[in-house]
Amino acid sequence: MSGLPSEYIRDFIAYNSKKKISDSANIADKAKEIIYGDRERVYGHPGKNLELIAKFWSDYLGADIKADNVCDMMILLKLSRLKNTPDHEDSMVDLIGYTLLKKRIKE
Repeated sequence: MSGLPSEYIRDFIAYNSKKKISDSANIADKAKEIIYGDRERVYGHPGKNLELIAKFWSDYLGADIKADNVCDMMILLKLSRLKNTPDHEDSMVDLIGYTLLKKRIKE
């Protein structure tokens, strides 16, 4: 896997760097609440769910997909949505959430 496309990340950062810091902190806090709160209470540790998704995707694609690859691909999905609707807060929250999950699955 070649990784995340830097031009999309650069565009996302450039656009969002114009926003107020308090807005960014609020979005990051929402992402943390989701990852460490409701989602974990409902689904358990995210590593378990992401490993299952990786297995399904691996079987479907005939490729070796890992949990952190699932996070990367979901980040790409959120980036593509934000290209079309850059102010959509839910996609921003999810993008940050999947980024945090990459660390969380190693805990």
